[in-house]
Formats: sequence, structure tokens, C-alpha cells
Amino acid sequence: MESTASFAVGSFDATGLSAGSADAVICIDAFQFGAYAGQAAEEMRRVLRSHGRVALTSWEPVDRSNEALSERIRKVDLYAALTGAGFAEVERIKQPRWYETERRLWEKVVATDPAGDPALESAVSEGERSLATWDLRVRVMATAVAP
Repeated sequence: MESTASFAVGSFDATGLSAGSADAVICIDAFQFGAYAGQAAEEMRRVLRSHGRVALTSWEPVDRSNEALSERIRKVDLYAALTGAGFAEVERIKQPRWYETERRLWEKVVATDPAGDPALESAVSEGERSLATWDLRVRVMATAVAP
């Protein structure tokens, strides 16, 4: 059996895809950038065929009221967004190995001498910001099925 795949890039609220036209949606570490998480989940649900699957990865706050985290991270709740959009079989799974692996990555980045390289300076800065609030976030993956 031959199968084909196509990929499309769009915004969370307007993918440009027809309703029921996708077998799967994958969103890797971008869900928190949508203006309204429910809208992103609703668009994912709209474009999926019945029994289509969605898989998302993101950061979620340990405590939503902790203002040390950015507002966009405090708002992320993959389970609530997916169930609110009508998905079934919603699972939210913590990913401690991913969490620890990424921490080690950022620790190595921060220890790097950028030697005046703007890209490395930016990476070091992002690593410092990330590590400053590291223990306030949890790494998660969520999956769900369109009914």
C-alpha cells in the first residue's frame, strides 16, 4: 500500500485547510504561542477527519498563579484545551526525561563562551532565562482523537 503525506504551515486560527481534511495534526512546542489556546485546539479539531489524531508537546506551569512565569506559559493547559474543543481519548503525559535532557542542554549552552557570535549570545541569553524559572514548569505531551 502506498501512502502519501503533505505538510502545510498556517496560523493556529486559520490553517488554510478544509474541514475534515487531515488525518493527523502535530504541534511541537508552539501551542503556547497562540493568542487563545482554545482557538488553536478548535482549529485542530476542525481540520481533522473523524478518528484523526493530534499530538502536542509543550511546557505547562506547575502553579498557574506564579507570576515568575510568562503569562503565555501560565495559560497552557493542553488537557483543558483539547477536551474543550471536543476531542476524545485525551491524554496528558508528563515527560521527565525530556525535561531533564533539555535542562542539561541549556546548562551546556549557558556555559558556552559565545566569543562575540550573535547567535550564540542569543542562545546563552535564552538559556539563562529558561533556567531561571526551570523548576516552575513541567514538560508534557498530549494526544487526543477527533470523534
